[in-house]
Amino acid sequence: MGPSGPGGRRAPEEETVAERTVTGMPGRALVDTARSVNAQLIVLATRGEHAARLLGAVSQYVLRNAPCPVLVVPQASKGL
Repeated sequence: MGPSGPGGRRAPEEETVAERTVTGMPGRALVDTARSVNAQLIVLATRGEHAARLLGAVSQYVLRNAPCPVLVVPQASKGL
């Protein structure tokens, strides 16, 4: 058993966040890299350039082909 936090709850395990620069087609590069490093999560930001579409081509490709869960978050508003 790991160390306990307040109220006897287990403390969260430490996570590693990795940053890499890769070349190639963006969607395929993200999926291939996630596969090669055994990623547990991919986080993408929307660019918000096309109001009619919720997701761009890269986000759609990654969502359909990723070997792990994908979290897509909206780009922050310019006024914030």
